[in-house]
Amino acid sequence: MHLEYLANELLLDLFQYIDIIHLFHAFHGLNTRFNKLLITKLTSYNLDFRSISKYNFDNVCQKYLPLIINKIISFHLSDNDETPNLSKIFLSYGFTINQF
Repeated sequence: MHLEYLANELLLDLFQYIDIIHLFHAFHGLNTRFNKLLITKLTSYNLDFRSISKYNFDNVCQKYLPLIINKIISFHLSDNDETPNLSKIFLSYGFTINQF
């Protein structure tokens, strides 16, 4: 059995157990069905950037965040040793807190 054969409702249930950043990395761009599920069927997003690499953070900000910005209900930024200057990098992409 292939993942693509599962019903949308079941996929959406499974997606609830996977971090949204990993979901986009794994499924966005595979086909139009997965893109539609990720962007239009998921109704809200909680983003946690506290332990993300700069490379992945840049990808999310450039590729995925503009697609879901109006559905984000919470996000966490960090400025620790693991993710230094993350808030400054986030703002450098032109995002403002008011957009959320």
